[in-house]
Amino acid sequence: MILLLFIIFIALVTEAFFSGSETAFVSVNFLKLMHLIEKKNKPAMLVHDLLKKPDRLLTTTLIGTNISVVASSACATALFTKASPVYGALLATLVMTPVSFIFCQLLPKTVFRYKANRVVLYVAGLVNFSEKLFFPFVSFFTFFANSVARIINPKGLRKNPFLTKDEIKSLIKDISREGILEAHEKEAIDKIFDMTLTRAADVMVPLKNVISIDISESIESIKDKCARSRFTRFPVLEGKELKGVLNVFDLFYSSPEDLSHGWSALMRPVLRVEMDESLDKVFSKLQPNKEMVAAVYKDDEFVGILTMEDLMEEITTKLTSARKG
Repeated sequence: MILLLFIIFIALVTEAFFSGSETAFVSVNFLKLMHLIEKKNKPAMLVHDLLKKPDRLLTTTLIGTNISVVASSACATALFTKASPVYGALLATLVMTPVSFIFCQLLPKTVFRYKANRVVLYVAGLVNFSEKLFFPFVSFFTFFANSVARIINPKGLRKNPFLTKDEIKSLIKDISREGILEAHEKEAIDKIFDMTLTRAADVMVPLKNVISIDISESIESIKDKCARSRFTRFPVLEGKELKGVLNVFDLFYSSPEDLSHGWSALMRPVLRVEMDESLDKVFSKLQPNKEMVAAVYKDDEFVGILTMEDLMEEITTKLTSARKG
């Protein structure tokens, strides 16, 4: 009887350990963990290694929990059956179910969750030992679970290396809460994300203020306009219609043969954006092909020019205002 009680006690403690450890690993603050890793904290490095294989970690804790549940239930049934052969199994269920739920699931999960960053450093060694102890079973069940998951959802196991904007914002909040970011730094980052609220119309140069060239202008006229304005790119208009953009360096470095049929062949196509497009979308359109100029339209009407310089100036202004604030 004493042996059965001892086994039940050990099984309940083990169940509490594995169920609580699972919650602790899931709840750990990754930023604090990385801070400890930078200090070469060995338990933190072990925790990080375990978290790199979440499927094996989860399988290990589940195997440990289930072995403990089976052991405690079997011993409790044997114990109660000795006292009452008819109702022993029922009594074991009635007693062990609430005991297991409260003391081996609810309480350890709650405590380990609130103390996750501290707890994982202490339990990592035992969890790592358990993974090696259960190695054949962990490997089999992990392989089985992943195989089923691939059949059900072939794309589900592919990792996306990119973070969404909301995930980055959430990460910034966590970093700020931990005191890693100063207030003005967080404000500066927030202002950059506010580019989603700023429209192309807010930053563009209106058509009436744009220094442009007419498609019929002479080369000498264009060179003179370049010297006076010190601009190197000019929108080319035919009436009110935008035909393209001319980079004056293409003009200066062209041979007489290249210009024998006029300079219009040197025009480059210009990226088109809508007036109400957000700056982050405009930036994402300009960046891939290293475009420096975008033409802003409203209802198919050319209304202004937006340059990469304008975008960078807007970002710099936001950062400067945040720094001063």
